[in-house]
Amino acid sequence: MLLWLWCIPLMVCAQDIAVFASDRGNNAVNKYDVDGNFLEVFIDANSGGLSNPQDIVFHPDGSVLISGFLNNAILQYDGETGDYMGEFSSGYSIQGATRMEYREDEGLIYVLQWNSNFKTVRFDLNGNFVDEFTSIGIFQSIGIDWDTSNNLYISTWANGTNGSVTMFDTNGDPISIFGDTAILVGPTNIWFTDENELWALDYSANRVSRFDASGTFIDHIITGIANPEGYDYLPNGNLLIAERGGNKISEFTSGGTPLGQWDNGGTLNTPNFVRVRVPSLSIAENERQAQIMVPTMGTVFEISSRLAANFESLLVYSISGALVEEIDLAQTLLWDASHLASGLYFIRTTGTNGTSLTQKLLVN
Repeated sequence: MLLWLWCIPLMVCAQDIAVFASDRGNNAVNKYDVDGNFLEVFIDANSGGLSNPQDIVFHPDGSVLISGFLNNAILQYDGETGDYMGEFSSGYSIQGATRMEYREDEGLIYVLQWNSNFKTVRFDLNGNFVDEFTSIGIFQSIGIDWDTSNNLYISTWANGTNGSVTMFDTNGDPISIFGDTAILVGPTNIWFTDENELWALDYSANRVSRFDASGTFIDHIITGIANPEGYDYLPNGNLLIAERGGNKISEFTSGGTPLGQWDNGGTLNTPNFVRVRVPSLSIAENERQAQIMVPTMGTVFEISSRLAANFESLLVYSISGALVEEIDLAQTLLWDASHLASGLYFIRTTGTNGTSLTQKLLVN
């Protein structure tokens, strides 16, 4: 009875949260529950010609997109069954696709290229080629993220010996090597934390390095991991890292304390991505995801002033669907969530025309 109440409409059921990891060596993708228990081989070996899978993106229509290093197009699969649906991207031959990121506020998918001209390319949600966003290429580009000013950061593996992170402006033009990141040996994935620190998985040095907002080196926050390449956060705030050289997924607290091997069962042959899929709070056709607050992780969030001009209040839901707070937009454009337990929350608002907006936030 309690489980039924937990899964009523506009709520997210814990069993619907799924984690996907690449079984790269077998050209397949595995699916796990939120506790790391192996559920199934989600994308079968070589399905649709998948070769050397590198990353996964969850399309708003429910399908999943996979980049394959030896595939010249992004491949699309059914989000429930994993069945091959065909080539997603068109109009551009991708050369050595690595990381991908979907920008909800733009409705565009960014794809890094390891080979050829090394430029970052963009596609719309129908798979149509939009442009080569970066004006220059980054050799062996393999990590991507944005800061709070929407500047773009791209890492280079640089033959695993002389890596760094390059900062681009909002037009895709290079600014400079970011701070002290030239100390990295062979970085892969990079990301900004809620403390506005840049964390970098250093594949060649078997560690995670972190830098402050100006690029100053802080420390090697995590060490002793075997060729880290993929990462994501669980709803409870813990960090998952795919150890390509260790054939496993390891779990850490958000502060970097090791908690042991996370995955339990199944085969992981040189995994290089791990991604957590959390369903949207709403099932309504007139509801869409939006950038309501920034950052997406932390305890204090800034509310979009443009949104506040068109909506009266925001509703905050826990992952179980319980309403935990209402924010009056006429009173504040800052939301302090430090009084809430760490975890995933959903922000929701509805306009007078019936249009609803949602956003997922991680409070930690």
